[in-house]
Amino acid sequence: MRFTLLLILFLQAPWFSYSGGFDCTEKFLRNAFWHSVNVKTINVVVADDLAPMVSKAPYGLPIGFDYDLMNLISFICRVNFKYQFAPFRDLISIVQNNTNTISITSQLITPQRMELVSFAKFFRTGTTFLVRSTYTQVIKGLADLCGKRVVVQTGGTPAQDVQTQNGKCGSNPINIIIVNSYAQVEPSRLILDGQIPLFL
Repeated sequence: MRFTLLLILFLQAPWFSYSGGFDCTEKFLRNAFWHSVNVKTINVVVADDLAPMVSKAPYGLPIGFDYDLMNLISFICRVNFKYQFAPFRDLISIVQNNTNTISITSQLITPQRMELVSFAKFFRTGTTFLVRSTYTQVIKGLADLCGKRVVVQTGGTPAQDVQTQNGKCGSNPINIIIVNSYAQVEPSRLILDGQIPLFL
């Protein structure tokens, strides 16, 4: 399985003054990042509308790969994280305007954005899939979607990838369900209820 571009956005704050892009490796987390943090708790703002990378669980906490990755970072750096939700479009401005605040999300790095915040790259490009923990079929890539029901957001790269793959599926096409916004559905709930097997 390939992973989507995943970034951490760092505020230009007194405890962290690096500018530019760099690879956020475990070595970096244990050394440069950890020694730059002078607080015990960091605010982490996550998108409330970016399934399957992150969703809001029924009990109020985030769930998904982004959240799991933040827990790993918290463990490596021995620092606590306090989570809050915000729309994807507001993440950079929230990080830019709040001290001791970071965000983790899938986002393109542009020169304009690098003037506002710093980026740390975990993964460079790819595709993510949200499925139930009891899902028994193997999904190694887009080719494994042939013959399956898949929900995607319109206009995004996943929708384009699925449409392209569907053209290669021949007599076993993908049953593609397109939504205008992930906010229209609760992907984690649809997955748990068994209404859909895959969210891309």
